[in-house]
Amino acid sequence: MKKSLIALAALAAFGTASAQSTVTISGNIAAGFAGDTTSAGVKTGGYGFDTSNVPFSVVDDLGGGLTAFGSMSIENFGEDVPTNGNGATLGLRGGFGSVTFTSVEGSDFLPVDGLTAASNGTDADRITYTTPQISGFTFSLSHQDAIDAGTVLSSTVSALSALHPAEIDADVRGTSSVLTGAVNYSVGPLAIDAVHADFTGSATITSRTGVRAAYDFGMAKITYGMMKQKMIASGTDVTETGLTIAAPLGPVTASYSYATSKTEGGTGLTKKGNALTLSYALSKRSSLALYSEEHDVAGSAALTASKVKEYSLLLKHAF
Repeated sequence: MKKSLIALAALAAFGTASAQSTVTISGNIAAGFAGDTTSAGVKTGGYGFDTSNVPFSVVDDLGGGLTAFGSMSIENFGEDVPTNGNGATLGLRGGFGSVTFTSVEGSDFLPVDGLTAASNGTDADRITYTTPQISGFTFSLSHQDAIDAGTVLSSTVSALSALHPAEIDADVRGTSSVLTGAVNYSVGPLAIDAVHADFTGSATITSRTGVRAAYDFGMAKITYGMMKQKMIASGTDVTETGLTIAAPLGPVTASYSYATSKTEGGTGLTKKGNALTLSYALSKRSSLALYSEEHDVAGSAALTASKVKEYSLLLKHAF
């Protein structure tokens, strides 16, 4: 019996010693000039740092095909400016798939961030289960809890949501818990995503359903998607569409996006916009990036035929 215990202890010690844990520190720094022009003709612009952050990632081999993984990030390294956290992830993966806890902003489903408010990623705490890939298919189920409870948008702020998508984020995460199911099919150059989210306790939204497809032709990658947002108020559902074409042109990578957003019913709010990104690689880690975005809103008493233009020229370095 003692020999068996000693053998088990030795085996456990060997398993612990053979497991590996790694920590990776990476990051990016971006600085340059940015400006915008509002519908009233007001122009602003100036120099500054943009999206500068440092992520820490950890992978821990637990043995038996099980791995723990996580990441956390800090950002905002301006002079005499508080440094902030930028989300965290912690999870387990193995033959069963993965279970992940996240407190990060979700990725945008459609392009032109200042326009497609319903498709913007939102800040929230989530738990997500993702299956292993099965014949090209991956399935996931995510539950997002309510944080910042009690935030409700006024009709005036809602009309301005195209210009201030962060207000939409506050409404979604503040008044709802969200259950989201997603399916991804990816084989070779083709990728298809379908997602459906049900909102519980929201004062404005009942559900969102989206479909997106991408095909990489080699010389260019084309992505098209559509998001339908069902609202509680009758006749106010929102339908958004987005098209992106990205192509490498020697040392330059170009990406053009076009998006629309239409509100049904009496508001008749119709939005359209486009965005252009040009990135020139100075090296494997440094690049120059030019970004411009333009969108307008028609059909709103507050924002009839209004137009917004944004642009930036940045020097970026990743490490």
